[in-house]
Amino acid sequence: MATVFQKPTIAQLADLLRDENTLPEPCRVFPIQPKGTRPPFICLGASAYFLPLARHLGNDQPLLGVDLDQLETDLLPVPVELRDIAAHVAKAIREFQPNGPYYLGGWCLYGVLMYEVAQQIIAEGGEVALLVMIDSLYPAYKGRLPLVARMRAALQKSAYHATLISRSKAAEIPAYLSQRIKIFRNKAKRFWQVREYIRSIQNLDGPLEIELDPVFRMACTSYQPKPYAGSVALFQAVERPSGGYWDLGRVWQGLIRGAFETHNVVGGHDGMFKEPYVAVLGSKLKDSLAEAQRIQGQQDQAPPPPNSESAPDRFGYSVARSEVA
Repeated sequence: MATVFQKPTIAQLADLLRDENTLPEPCRVFPIQPKGTRPPFICLGASAYFLPLARHLGNDQPLLGVDLDQLETDLLPVPVELRDIAAHVAKAIREFQPNGPYYLGGWCLYGVLMYEVAQQIIAEGGEVALLVMIDSLYPAYKGRLPLVARMRAALQKSAYHATLISRSKAAEIPAYLSQRIKIFRNKAKRFWQVREYIRSIQNLDGPLEIELDPVFRMACTSYQPKPYAGSVALFQAVERPSGGYWDLGRVWQGLIRGAFETHNVVGGHDGMFKEPYVAVLGSKLKDSLAEAQRIQGQQDQAPPPPNSESAPDRFGYSVARSEVA
């Protein structure tokens, strides 16, 4: 993904593919919107999907991602734990920005991964000014619940989708059902990928070569987060089933020891990043970052780029105005 941002034209991508000496780092920070004087917000799960969010955060707030595409599973221990993946991410962040305070975030399961990344950075003596989690639920929480509570959560989810269908216009129902079928297919695909991963572990007689995604998801499933001492801002889609299991603020509050703020945002899990809903997420996230930066006295103190280069040059390219405007 980072390569697409760094080589934005077809000609540049072709040159990259022809260069046999190109050896990308296993994990590295890449720019989504690198301009601005404020400390960078580094977000996992971020990609071109986040460009609308970058616009609403403003031209003075750098938004960066972390590329995991080149992180091969043969670089990881077997079986893989989330902390192993987090160690590569933390290393990439510390190499890009040697000193904190850091402003970190993640969407969905990547929020859980960044939670562990923040833990490791703090354990190494770094300072995380703010951890942002966007619609992030750690899967192991469900396993902690009694069977009755898990059944109740499943019924609440079914009731929620039944209500959505009942409130939809007849012309909207086929598109909704098509979307649900696509989601189920993706879940089924991931299920078989995880089974293949388990089979690979059992028959391992050499380096494990398998896609990172099923490995990452299985690592998330077994991850048991420890209490976190720093400040956290949690953003959750207001469109969700009823019940405590689906209230992420209640899920995480027992683990957060520092300042903990929660925000409901409109648009749904994916739609919150699209117009017009992304304006709400962007406004609230911008305020949370600004407040954390105010506390740190960093409103206009972006870390100096290495060798006095401009921020875009740190990544090896200049961002076209159309990409961020």
